[in-house]
Amino acid sequence: ILPDEALYRADRIARTETAYVEGQADIFAWGGLDVWGKEWSLSPDACSVCVAFFVTHASQAVPISHVYAPAGTTVVAADGKRHTAWRDIMAPPFHPNCRCTILPVQEKP
Repeated sequence: ILPDEALYRADRIARTETAYVEGQADIFAWGGLDVWGKEWSLSPDACSVCVAFFVTHASQAVPISHVYAPAGTTVVAADGKRHTAWRDIMAPPFHPNCRCTILPVQEKP
């Protein structure tokens, strides 16, 4: 592996795993508060895979314990890009370098 590629991979892993822990921490913290559920929020410049995931799996507020997609779920975007979830998706990230987030929902819609 070239040094530049190794640095990119290390940054991608750190960014993705940090986002994962942040989403899990949000769910855990909200469970102790008066929060009914969660809502997926696309990043302002969301990629085509995230948009496809949002449309098919995450366009509505859901209970806090909801699994958006089980491990192994594949999403194919309109431009042909695809991603298969490597773990159950309860919060972002859906894919490496994903910049989406979740928001708390106080009351059941």
